[in-house]
Amino acid sequence: MNPHALAVLEYRDALDRVARHASSEQGADAVRSLEPSADLGWIVPELERVDEMRAFLGGDTGWSMAPVPDVREAVRRLRVEGSVLDAGELRALAVLLASSRAMRRALLGQGGAERFPLLAMIAGGLLEAEKDEAQIGR
Repeated sequence: MNPHALAVLEYRDALDRVARHASSEQGADAVRSLEPSADLGWIVPELERVDEMRAFLGGDTGWSMAPVPDVREAVRRLRVEGSVLDAGELRALAVLLASSRAMRRALLGQGGAERFPLLAMIAGGLLEAEKDEAQIGR
């Protein structure tokens, strides 16, 4: 799609509106970076994934969005040998681990993988590290 058409459609404004509903800054950044696509091979599965998410959120899972703290800078620093994190950064990592675990269990548990196969593919990549969470908590 050409830039003029995107401007007429107020595409960036629409992305900003959606980004305001993101549960994290990372999510908002991801929304704002979206580009339109005419590739039906990408569009159709994405729309199916949206349908699954709507069904998941509207269902009886009892799930609610857990916090997703921004730990990007802390993780970048950890790539440097000898780096350490302060208590707040460690706590944010524990919160992120707990959020990942809760999302994974909500999507994969109780028949979720069969009901939401496209979401289950994403959930399969989420980390479940309860021992690490507990260790950080101590």
